[in-house]
Amino acid sequence: MWRDADNDNPLTEDEWPDGDGGDGDDSIEVEPCPECGKLIAEGTPQCPHCKTWVRAVTQAELRLRTWHWPLLAAGVVGMILFVWHGLRC
Repeated sequence: MWRDADNDNPLTEDEWPDGDGGDGDDSIEVEPCPECGKLIAEGTPQCPHCKTWVRAVTQAELRLRTWHWPLLAAGVVGMILFVWHGLRC
């Protein structure tokens, strides 16, 4: 039996929730995981249940992930040299 927010009065039929949780416009498309079969959001790269990779990572995605490491390393070396030079003067 549905109850109101205070959990004391039963809801009348016109106060019952819709059952779909809303207007349906913000629904997430789901698909079964190819490994475990549980439903996951469409386009998810890795299943949150069995940790199986659902789709392969493309070369472009790998390049986007790795471009910042050389820049970060150069920045750290630059900061070390800047501080070291400032301490010597």
